[in-house]
Amino acid sequence: METKPEPEKEKHSVELKSAGNKKLGVARERKLEALEKGERTDCVFLVGSDESTAVAIHGNKFDLEAASEYFEGLFRSPLTPPGPIRVKHVEPRIFRMVVEFAHFFQLFTPPVNVEEAVLLARSADEFLMTELGTVSVEFMSQYLDVDKVWKIYEMNNLCRFVAEPCEKFFCERTMECLNHQSFLGISKETLISFLKISAEMDIDSESDLVHACLKLASAKNSDDDKRKLIRSALPNLRLLTLDEEQISALSEFLTDQEKTFLFFKKHEPHPCLLFPTGPSTPESICPIETPRCRVKMKTFTLLPDLKPVSLRDTLEAEHRIPVQDTEVFTFSFEASEFIVIRGFDIFCQMIDPPESILSNFKDEKNSLDSFAEHIAYDKNLDVSVKVSSCDMKYSGAEEKLAPTTSSPFVTNSWVHFGLNVLVPKGGTFEMSVTFKESCYYRFERPLSVVMTDIPKWNDPSSLKLFKNIKFSDQYVQDDKLDDAPEDQALTVFRKLYFTLL
Repeated sequence: METKPEPEKEKHSVELKSAGNKKLGVARERKLEALEKGERTDCVFLVGSDESTAVAIHGNKFDLEAASEYFEGLFRSPLTPPGPIRVKHVEPRIFRMVVEFAHFFQLFTPPVNVEEAVLLARSADEFLMTELGTVSVEFMSQYLDVDKVWKIYEMNNLCRFVAEPCEKFFCERTMECLNHQSFLGISKETLISFLKISAEMDIDSESDLVHACLKLASAKNSDDDKRKLIRSALPNLRLLTLDEEQISALSEFLTDQEKTFLFFKKHEPHPCLLFPTGPSTPESICPIETPRCRVKMKTFTLLPDLKPVSLRDTLEAEHRIPVQDTEVFTFSFEASEFIVIRGFDIFCQMIDPPESILSNFKDEKNSLDSFAEHIAYDKNLDVSVKVSSCDMKYSGAEEKLAPTTSSPFVTNSWVHFGLNVLVPKGGTFEMSVTFKESCYYRFERPLSVVMTDIPKWNDPSSLKLFKNIKFSDQYVQDDKLDDAPEDQALTVFRKLYFTLL
């Protein structure tokens, strides 16, 4: 276990770091002020479409070249005329953000709405500033709404920094977007771009996309336009994920060859039929057989506390216990139906704040919160799962797991482990966590101790799926593993994610 720094040395280190950050802040403010006034700069841009109202924006060539290959080429090209550089197609406020980011790699005057975020994303793409593009994507995600997303996507889907957040929005709120009135005004090209999204969407099946295409086609003026739109959409509709009844909605737009192919894909080949091995795939039919509907996961909460407990509250309530290395926490249940376990959350250990922070945390309101947000640690857990069943084909050997995040764990929080394990009806699923070093843990009692409280925290219908729920904490005593008494049982497991077959 790592030894903690001496309090006085650590306090001195914190004070030095704080002083360093303060100096950095002062230097940055001076540089920003000089940039705005045009002091100690070596280039200037006249920005705006109107000559009489163009705004002068100053910069330093070194910073601009370092941030962008575009500006590097601009300043080193013999074709660039001396004097102010004219920029007509970018609004002054947006170009000022570009220059600001190139000099500081952060924005002090960020976009205030989705329109500005789109313009910033387009500028990031034009000026070859990937980092600025990433920042603009974050602002786009913050400001996007269903009223504007189709129009923005239609006008800017060739710009990746605009298309990316729009497509993410479509996937998260698919049906809301498809049912919005603005969807009926999109072009055929925009529809095809949307259908090419391969990520999971918030739909029940591909049939939702089929009906959206038919609805859009019905809004066209002529039968010829309707047919052209559906025929254009076909190569991107995953018809192989649908049943015959769902496919029949498109029958009037399908050719005989396409109908024959889909028929054979949905039926076992018959030896006396014309195509015993089935016809070849028409180019107009999407060959992908994987559905892109989002898996509707349910959750089973293992602890009644649904909210994170702050480090301050935990310390004040002395809501923590020591956990020794090699200590084991297990959770198991028997499935009453076929269940697919998709993942689970495990609480993280607690790291004590430095003495310099802990000694006066009651007086400094934000010191503990700041510590908890920024102090992380390496993985302290060995996690494994095991499925056992009377039917041997469903039983599996014990499997070691790694968390789905590559970043360190955050103190007093929790980490997610992704999984995709089938638990058959009557089978038993067990999770096990072993600690590799001694630490502190927040004190929690599992729901097996307070069974009467379970309906408060879980959907009662889900409870019928889990039988014989068991928590056990095993302590090493005299080289022997003993189960803790039930009324003292603890757990490190927070929540289970699952779907039904």
